[in-house]
Amino acid sequence: MNYRLFDKVIASDIPLLELQEAGSEEVYLSFFVREAKLDAFRSIDWFHSWLLPNGQVSLSAGRNDSNYWLRFPDLADFQINVTNKQVTCFCPPGFPAESIRHLLLDQVLPRYFCHLGCHVLHSACVSLGDYAIGFTGESGWGKSTIAAFLNQQGHNLLTDDCLMIKHEKNHISCLASYRGMRLFDDSLSFLDNPGHTSSVAHYVSKKRLIMTEAGKQAPLPLRALFILNDPRLSTGGDAIEITPITGATAAIELVKCIFALDIKDTQKMGYQLQQLAKIGGHPSMAIYQLHYPRKQHLLPAVVAAIKGAIGGIDGIC
Repeated sequence: MNYRLFDKVIASDIPLLELQEAGSEEVYLSFFVREAKLDAFRSIDWFHSWLLPNGQVSLSAGRNDSNYWLRFPDLADFQINVTNKQVTCFCPPGFPAESIRHLLLDQVLPRYFCHLGCHVLHSACVSLGDYAIGFTGESGWGKSTIAAFLNQQGHNLLTDDCLMIKHEKNHISCLASYRGMRLFDDSLSFLDNPGHTSSVAHYVSKKRLIMTEAGKQAPLPLRALFILNDPRLSTGGDAIEITPITGATAAIELVKCIFALDIKDTQKMGYQLQQLAKIGGHPSMAIYQLHYPRKQHLLPAVVAAIKGAIGGIDGIC
């Protein structure tokens, strides 16, 4: 079965329900699922781990021979063979299919493409006519909530998590991974007729809002990118702050948002920083830091502040 992710075609031996089918187009990458004990792979150099706020390891990256590995503790291991363009998930028997898809689409493949030199941001994005605006930030900081609210106001959601950006000649373009929305119950509660929801994964409380695909997605010019700050740093009150950033500050903030695979590969990380500096300084796109208390009743005011920052592009409400 062939599916489209970004502008690539993925062949998979399990259904990838979130993606559009791609027919008989040329396959760029193959994905396989194999049953295996999680302690079966021992000769791996685990060189980096990402931590949750409570200090627990959420993801580890490693290498052995020519393969990269991504380990999600107590869940699954993913082997990435860059040379053969193959990704294999090793998981225990009976591991839920929705959890495999979540790890693959929202964590593994974005890091794979970033390792190849693409710029994939942890970002939600909506379209505004012929343009798009994006929101980046850590999980739980409110980017999906803002995107969901804008989608309710008639601005088409492109993605709520993974966005590929490219430096074109006259503008910065963006391409979404897939249309979908993953929200906690408190964010779902403010949506009007949210529709059918399903589990994102068996180990998280977020719900996936099923969205109807509207044909093959095309790249759009990215007009503005809002980098969200940690809402836990709020000093109280209902203050909404939007601050434009440029130059090295913008480049560093963008690097923080990418889905890195090998952060110790100085050549690749240097390339990302160099290219993101060009993107961050491009005159066709503005970059802002956005801080707002994560309170549902403030969303209309947040959107009004966004409208003021970008000058009311194409009727954002």
